[in-house]
Amino acid sequence: MQNRHTKLPLVKLNPSGTHRCLYGHSWIFDNEFKKPDDLDPGAEVDVADARGRFIGRGYFNPASKIAIRLFTRSSRATLTTDFFMKRIVQARDARKSFLPEDEPRRIVFSEGDRLPGVVADMYGSAIVVQILTLGMDLRRERIVEALMSVYAPDAIYERSDVTSRSREGLPERKGDLIGSIPERIELSTDGVRFAVHPKTGHKTGCYLDQRFNRRRFAEFAAGGRVLDAFAYQGLFGVYAGCAGASEVLAIESSDEACRELKDNADLNGRPVELMRANVFDTLKLLESEGRRFDLISLDPPSFTKSIGASSNAKRGYKEINLRAMRLLSEHGILFTSSCSFHTDRESFIDSLSEAACDSRRIMQLIELRSASPDHPVRMEVPETDYLKCAVLQARE
Repeated sequence: MQNRHTKLPLVKLNPSGTHRCLYGHSWIFDNEFKKPDDLDPGAEVDVADARGRFIGRGYFNPASKIAIRLFTRSSRATLTTDFFMKRIVQARDARKSFLPEDEPRRIVFSEGDRLPGVVADMYGSAIVVQILTLGMDLRRERIVEALMSVYAPDAIYERSDVTSRSREGLPERKGDLIGSIPERIELSTDGVRFAVHPKTGHKTGCYLDQRFNRRRFAEFAAGGRVLDAFAYQGLFGVYAGCAGASEVLAIESSDEACRELKDNADLNGRPVELMRANVFDTLKLLESEGRRFDLISLDPPSFTKSIGASSNAKRGYKEINLRAMRLLSEHGILFTSSCSFHTDRESFIDSLSEAACDSRRIMQLIELRSASPDHPVRMEVPETDYLKCAVLQARE
């Protein structure tokens, strides 16, 4: 294990080009410096500008387009267990102003918490962790040791079964790291009960990033007709039902998600009309049937995994939002989300403006929201601002 006085190999940035890391970003791409011939994959490196001035420390992966990820601006810190503990404690303390410590929450958010490549969620007394990069994968035992030291969970389960690991030259992996995690965990946030399936559910078992947006959604629900499209576990709809919605319709195409949705509705004793169907087709069908809703949630999966696919994503966002706008009642409210950092806020709003024009509805932008604060957005790392949630109202 390295100590804090260890001298690291030095990498210098190219003299030309725009280097975002000079302004605080964590990423350095493979074309921004000359790759050393004798540097091991995953090794820690010092990074300097073209004139040799120190910028920060990172870890190196020659197989990745993001060849260096900076983890500190200090010339003394290295990736020891103590370093991971310090970062995890800082992340924990930053969340205390926003979230109760006994409720499910994201406890480590990669670049947002200055631990690039590590994501961890807390579900009751269990932690589910994702390790996404080679540099962190090689230090997995230290990460687990640090999580145990700070949180003392009953179990730690790994869900590194994500395709992005292939870009790091890593296989997908999942399984118990500490103890044994249950197949199903019952939880509660904002007085709403729901179940998480950490071994099989999306991501680590649940989308915690929409929590504050679901809470805000519920504030418009009392007495209204609610549509929850791309419902997954149905939490927008269940939140609305618990807030007094007169009826809730959920649309979801996955059999497994439909079972989880029904389970969550039953846990709260709230009836939900469930349609297992394709959302695009169903929105058209509902319009043809003359259905109208006072409150709609559109929370689709990412339509783009790369910048090159952004134009197709924009068409997709425009289509579903156009259909949803036509389903709104007079003064109805639409919560519409995009979870891709390749679709920035300006492009997202542009697609909504085009959808409003083609729908022949007058739409007022009420709010533009982000992820809940356990998914911290770093101003110098715009990719951490991946979730956009626009709140629109139909006007006559």
